[in-house]
Amino acid sequence: LGDLNAAHKLLPDVVGDVVSRLARRLRGETDRYIEVGVCQCLGALGKAATPLVHLLMERLKGRDIEIIRATGAALAKLQESQAVSKEFMEAAADEAAARLLAPNWEFRLQACAVLGSLGAVGMRGESALRKCLEDDDEAALVRAQAREALTKMRLQLQGGKDKSSQPLSQPMSPLQGGKSSQGSRSVGF
Repeated sequence: LGDLNAAHKLLPDVVGDVVSRLARRLRGETDRYIEVGVCQCLGALGKAATPLVHLLMERLKGRDIEIIRATGAALAKLQESQAVSKEFMEAAADEAAARLLAPNWEFRLQACAVLGSLGAVGMRGESALRKCLEDDDEAALVRAQAREALTKMRLQLQGGKDKSSQPLSQPMSPLQGGKSSQGSRSVGF
């Protein structure tokens, strides 16, 4: 019991060290798979990751769809653990919904990924996402990403488990539209 108490006293120092190491990795990393993994770790750390929310927000505004998804999922987990407020998440969703109006299809594609990854709070952009289903973009990527975002949100509302926070199993292009070995999931959009 004494060893357990001693270990418990060290826990805040260990967690603090982990958070600072993850911050260094996220600031200097160029490997997308490591960035995805770091985002997932931060989401799992709960309130201990609160000092790094600003780094997650930077990633949420990035260009790589898989990093955006991992970041949004991490933020959703942080909201569940009350490390970030619902108002903070709503502001992130509103900002993403506003990006759906951008003339550049890549910005709309990224915004769809953000909304789909934020969990139930992403529903704030539902009407804008539905309009994207008719988007006339390059290779129909925005339409596909909007459909996937709406599907994820519907699954969240139905209490289903979303697999988007699982690690990537194969390389993909940042603009590939999110297809992985998990295949596409459709719930009727």
